[in-house]
Amino acid sequence: HEALFHEKLSHVIEIFGNAHDDATLEQAVRTVSVRHPLDMLFIDSDHSYQGTKSQVERYGKLVRPGGFIAFHDIGNGHECQKFYDEELKPNFWSITFLETTNQYGLGAIQLPPGRPIEESRMVISSNKG
Repeated sequence: HEALFHEKLSHVIEIFGNAHDDATLEQAVRTVSVRHPLDMLFIDSDHSYQGTKSQVERYGKLVRPGGFIAFHDIGNGHECQKFYDEELKPNFWSITFLETTNQYGLGAIQLPPGRPIEESRMVISSNKG
């Protein structure tokens, strides 16, 4: 079973760094462009509205049409929850998992098949956050 588990992990790309730094984005673009677009992107943002919005705008383009963007801590009143609820859920298919005791949660959206995120229905207004 260990070999099978390792085989599955070989398709996971981990990029560590400050997501707001251009060097981190450049590393992600180089890494992903060598391979295929991502099936799923996991964002664990700084909990701010603007920070989450920025990460979606910057890194969402690395996800293939029909792929997923998942979010950590979209519960408990964090600003990232406000962005998720206001900007993403109305424009994309979404699913949310909330832990009932403290409402920390995970959420995910699916990008429309056949269109990258920048061509989707999502319009992110600049006057929020």
